[in-house]
Amino acid sequence: MLQKLTSRTMAVVVALLLLSGAALASAPKRIVSLNGSMTEILFAIGAGDQVVGVDTSSIYPPRAQGLPKVGYQRKISAEGVLSLKPDLVIGTGEAGPPPVLQQLRSSGVDLKLFEDKWTPESTYAKILFAGKHAGKEEQARALVSRMKQAIAALAKPEKEWRVLFIYARGPGMVQVSGSGTQAHSMIELAGGKNAITGFNGFRPLTSEAMVGANPEVILIPTRALASIGGIDGLLRIPGVALTDAGKNRRVIAMDDLLLLGFSSRLHIALRELISELSALK
Repeated sequence: MLQKLTSRTMAVVVALLLLSGAALASAPKRIVSLNGSMTEILFAIGAGDQVVGVDTSSIYPPRAQGLPKVGYQRKISAEGVLSLKPDLVIGTGEAGPPPVLQQLRSSGVDLKLFEDKWTPESTYAKILFAGKHAGKEEQARALVSRMKQAIAALAKPEKEWRVLFIYARGPGMVQVSGSGTQAHSMIELAGGKNAITGFNGFRPLTSEAMVGANPEVILIPTRALASIGGIDGLLRIPGVALTDAGKNRRVIAMDDLLLLGFSSRLHIALRELISELSALK
């Protein structure tokens, strides 16, 4: 009986080793990431050494900044991607333009794109998607489990603040978020209320819209705030100083990719935003 059990055990061990070896052999060795969020995820699940190229939105972790660039995610260079000889090109539905994606597919490149929905559930699915295609499924599942536990433990602020998200590239290009954006989702997930929901996406900021929305809090990416001269520069934009947020200088600035990335640091982003909102008076 003992001999039979030993033989069976050995057979199971050998089978597992063979499966493990096959998985390692099929894992891509040269990955090009077309999205900053996806790049962050690949590094978080231990596939960073497999990444040989990224798009220009891939600024985290710092190690990714030193990798060859293949253009911005919506304006990818097919030549740049193909020159890196990837065996996997991975990104989100934001990748483009379509003719370039078709060119990559026609060349025989394994192109995998995830359709993001900017929710925790979609983020978990995106991590598992990356893990599956990068040969890091176990690591991806472990990361998702940790994130779920961390997010479940968060307590939302007592007050439901009316928050307006502003994006800027200098004083001449200032836009506000309506519904259907990463910013809208983050505001709601952190227990706030988006101050403008009458349209989807982004629109140029007008003084009338700003005063009409009268946000209690302004949420803005750190680099966007710097591009308009900090909080003082923000208050000089027509209408901002007349709002409740402007009068009380209630401005929350967060790292762009952390705040809007919906990636492997989503739990950290939510914790930081909730903490900032909870500290307001």
